[in-house]
Amino acid sequence: MLEHIFGFEERKMPLPVVLSTIGLIAMFAIGIVYRLVSVLVL
Repeated sequence: MLEHIFGFEERKMPLPVVLSTIGLIAMFAIGIVYRLVSVLVL
């Protein structure tokens, strides 16, 4: 499954799919960092 997701060399993914995936990952990462920082500060 991972090699299917990360198989960028075999098959070119559409740009909107790549952008939405990066956006989702960024939102999750920012949310986790914000949660950790808010817990540590409080």
